[in-house]
Amino acid sequence: MALSVYLAPVKLKFLHDITYAQRLGEILHFSLSQLLIEGLKAVEKECLDTLLNRALAYYPEPLPERERLRAQAKDILEQMLRSEDWSKLVTLLEGAYTLYKEPEAFSSLQEALLRPDFLIEKEGEWILLEFKLREEDFKPAQMEKYIELLREIDGTKRILAYLVSLDPFKLKLYKIYPEEIHHEKQGLSHITQLSLFEELS
Repeated sequence: MALSVYLAPVKLKFLHDITYAQRLGEILHFSLSQLLIEGLKAVEKECLDTLLNRALAYYPEPLPERERLRAQAKDILEQMLRSEDWSKLVTLLEGAYTLYKEPEAFSSLQEALLRPDFLIEKEGEWILLEFKLREEDFKPAQMEKYIELLREIDGTKRILAYLVSLDPFKLKLYKIYPEEIHHEKQGLSHITQLSLFEELS
């Protein structure tokens, strides 16, 4: 079973609070998530154009630099699709039985509602993907919170956490929690998974 991608439309009053880099990152985040959900290794030019149109449609007019955003996002995605790291990323999907795009879950141990970027669930394994526009934007403390959340949800699964930087595209293994390490399960009964998505038909 896989889950579809959801991205809420951006309200006009918030547009002026978002920088160009943030908008570019959101567009790329949406596009990459959709490519992973659809399991596409190779993407035709027309498919990429359609995908970017869908991402940009969430931003109502007037949107400053719309065409610049489209052109830069397309260039970054085209370079991504030609990279070896893209093939490695797609390989991580093999054997997956559930994909989550920005799932929300409450951690009773951290007393916080957390939303990882992308999760791949396999038999006995979680793969955690954290998307950032650039590698220097990465915050290790944030990734550690997501890892702790997954340990709360199911302490028996191995966890592989990856940083995915988009410009330039790079897949980097951040940390592995081997399956044989046993973690304290305090608070497991208080975990609540809040699904935002619909099942794909």
